Amino acid sequence: MRFLIVAGLAATVAACAPPPPEKGSASSEADLPTGATLGQDGFWSIGEVPAIAWPEVVPEDPSIGQEDMFDKYARENGITREQAMGQINGPQSLQEELDRISQKIKREEAGNFVQFVMVRDPSVRMEVWFKRDAAETLAKYTRDPLFVPREGGLSQVEREQVQTEWNNRLHQAGLQFSSYGMEREGVVRFDLGVTEDQFREIAKERGWDLSGPVQFEFASPQPAAFADEALAGGVRVFARENMEPGARHMALYHDTIVLKDGCFRTKKGNQLVMFAYDTQLALDDQGYLAVVSTRGREPYRIGEPGNWGGPNGYDEKNPDVIALRKACGEGEIMNVANPSSARLFALPAPQWVTNYADAKGLTRQKAWENVTDCMKAEEAEGRTGLNARDVCIKQFN
Repeated sequence: MRFLIVAGLAATVAACAPPPPEKGSASSEADLPTGATLGQDGFWSIGEVPAIAWPEVVPEDPSIGQEDMFDKYARENGITREQAMGQINGPQSLQEELDRISQKIKREEAGNFVQFVMVRDPSVRMEVWFKRDAAETLAKYTRDPLFVPREGGLSQVEREQVQTEWNNRLHQAGLQFSSYGMEREGVVRFDLGVTEDQFREIAKERGWDLSGPVQFEFASPQPAAFADEALAGGVRVFARENMEPGARHMALYHDTIVLKDGCFRTKKGNQLVMFAYDTQLALDDQGYLAVVSTRGREPYRIGEPGNWGGPNGYDEKNPDVIALRKACGEGEIMNVANPSSARLFALPAPQWVTNYADAKGLTRQKAWENVTDCMKAEEAEGRTGLNARDVCIKQFN
């Protein structure tokens, strides 16, 4: 079982940002991104621009030809998929016995119990992991042959002690992180929002002992803010998070991100805008200014309707936030993290298209064309985003 803890603080681990320019260096109209205008101070402004084009080719469905857990269990046990769906969690007696013994074991064997693990290879059984004396300990609670003793790992008490100790350390250092127990493997894992070099410098300064049952994973180095340094001359600041977040909130936000005299703002709320750790400012293939991610996310075009998940925090001590306020003034900041095109965000998942094609007796490409043609028509009538999608296709058809 994994116990996830997410930190919500941000540390000032980034190098000091250079002061924002008072004059832009975008010198001529010829240098402008598509849809931009040039101000007297040499900075760009971008209002509304056309949304990124509808994809013409249906995206691949990675689930085609792949077994899910029910297909795999059915094949391995020589039964139908329907039978597998009823048998995959074992007989009712297994669940009843688990209900009878689980809390008692956790309570009475707190310093020894590790975790319950359901195994299917191919038959179903429940492994019960203890740090020591597994067979003898399990025999005190059940002799059901569906319950099998296994030995090793961290006990629940040890996991809680290690996780609490390191959560406190990382919180006090102001780091973004998530943590969870990997009890059978004998460690607690911490996914950190800083690079390995940054973390080891912090650990050395604070005298932390990095030995013990802990595993650290580190953020990749932050990419350059501008995919082409020439773009830096047209904006006052491209503010970003200075650490990878421990986790993202997923409430859906919707607005258009515009550029006003070199400052990124939301159109409706007029908030100052900052972006995710892994973003860059670039030009798309039609010359529009776009926010891209080094992790392969779809680009977002500045000036088109957009969506993003949130709310996302920020640290006033982040050098980019300091530069943003100096360049663009005080006021509310909206951390849009990785915004996406509202049009592309609303497109149905590849599995939806496969299901639609099967239900209608169409090829996947024809199904895609039908759905996107419908969404185009809805958009022309003023219905956009998920509202348009839900008129044109359902998850199950």
